[in-house]
Amino acid sequence: QRVGENIEFSVINLIPAHKESDGVSGGLGLINIKRRLELLFGNDGYELNIHENELAYDVQLKIPARVN
Repeated sequence: QRVGENIEFSVINLIPAHKESDGVSGGLGLINIKRRLELLFGNDGYELNIHENELAYDVQLKIPARVN
């Protein structure tokens, strides 16, 4: 959704009740997306907020509608 000069994106992803562990820890995808956002928008050019609880991940991203 466009809000002023920004695009705001929000998503909630439910965590399965009986998640099977395969011994591999996550987090690499988050590192990669943060690095890509920094390359595109600079360190202060975006806002990424991720909240996790026992039921879901809640992610909000705000980026400029136009890149200079």
